[in-house]
Amino acid sequence: MPKLKHHFFTGEYMNVFDMDQIYMTNSARYESGLKDVWATFDLLVRDMPKNRNFLVFTGLEEMCLGIKNWKFTDEQVGILLKWKVISKKFAKYLKQLKFTGDVYAMPEGSLFFNGEPVVRITAPLIQADLLSAFLMTSLSSNTIFSSKFIRPVIAAQGISVIGPSPVRAHAFEASFKAQRDSFIVGSKNIPSAIVREKFGLPMGDNATIATHAFIKSYATEREAMEMAIKHAEVDLSIMVDTYGLKKGIESIIETWPKFKKPGQILKVVVDSGDLYEGAVYARRELDKAGLKDVRITVASNLDEFKIVDLMKKKIPANTFIVNTEAVTSSDDPTLEVVYKISEIIEPDGKIINKMKLSPGKMSLPGRKQVYRKIKNGKFVEDIIGLKGEKDLGKFLLKPIFEKGELIYDLPSTIKIRDFVFEQLKYLPKKYLEINRTYKYPVKISSKLKKLISQTKKELR
Repeated sequence: MPKLKHHFFTGEYMNVFDMDQIYMTNSARYESGLKDVWATFDLLVRDMPKNRNFLVFTGLEEMCLGIKNWKFTDEQVGILLKWKVISKKFAKYLKQLKFTGDVYAMPEGSLFFNGEPVVRITAPLIQADLLSAFLMTSLSSNTIFSSKFIRPVIAAQGISVIGPSPVRAHAFEASFKAQRDSFIVGSKNIPSAIVREKFGLPMGDNATIATHAFIKSYATEREAMEMAIKHAEVDLSIMVDTYGLKKGIESIIETWPKFKKPGQILKVVVDSGDLYEGAVYARRELDKAGLKDVRITVASNLDEFKIVDLMKKKIPANTFIVNTEAVTSSDDPTLEVVYKISEIIEPDGKIINKMKLSPGKMSLPGRKQVYRKIKNGKFVEDIIGLKGEKDLGKFLLKPIFEKGELIYDLPSTIKIRDFVFEQLKYLPKKYLEINRTYKYPVKISSKLKKLISQTKKELR
């Protein structure tokens, strides 16, 4: 039997992945004498997705670990040389590469809006540019998930929302990130043991589930439920509509009281047909049988819009499962992340401000800060200004790396989640609406406006 090679994406491929955008440019820069020039770059989302009133910044921990451990191996440099992406001089530079710049960023879990730099890097131009693809994918892949999943959590008005699982994700890495991001914004259960282990997460309010496949693998539904109840070491969910909801509820009423363990919690899962009618029927029959402590979970391609409708009907559910729509961010699957140079710092210290002038895609010059005004316990507006401006509000970009060293204490995932929900108290209520969109005011400071005008004149 031939030996199989592992062809699928792993972390070691990141540094050698994006050759057109990064490596030929940097090889040319190095060869043309720009290796001692520094620059400032802003990482931001240019336009707000059509169904989002705010975004939740996730991915900072991934960025920090990536930058801290950033290096090029001999094998990676060899690949770039083989494909004639870099010069031999630049190859020597890459082998000795270590990040030496400064990074400012919003804390992970920050609520933010389009146009606002969430990360600002000041570093040697070549270093900052080499990080482009990594930083942009770290922001987009994580923030898409967190900004989507928080919406069904808000729509559920306190009812537990759980998910997403690896099923129907675009890749295992996508599911891994989606599970962490969903926990940060309120998921009550993480279905992956390795995600729980890596990030120190609690087990949640649901631990194992008897699926349709499990039910169908036994001769009868009642035998399957009996086996599930007997062998579950933790709380249990059982799908009850494999052969029809009425029959499934009858089987639960027959088996659960006989085989449950002391303190064990059961949830019955309704995931087909009219979810509201199914939940009402299940609740009525379980209560009649004296099983008022059995909880009801509803599923079946739920999203925030469907949950809003079910909540209006006052569905008697204890949990919503949101999976496919969240792990694919089906309504808004894209995020226009950009990474723009805003200034050049020459070896003699001279600063040259940079900006893009293209209509609809203009970028802002200078080393910037984001300021947030709060009045009467609510966010009022954000102001993008220059670093060090006074009396504009609370500044959001915090020091993360200084001269290449990580100086920021990364918070636990649980603390990031607490930070998200603390901010939600300050967000005006209209921005929590699911079916309507509102534009949060993001303004430009007067000093930054002057710099924009000055930079335009210089460029033209």
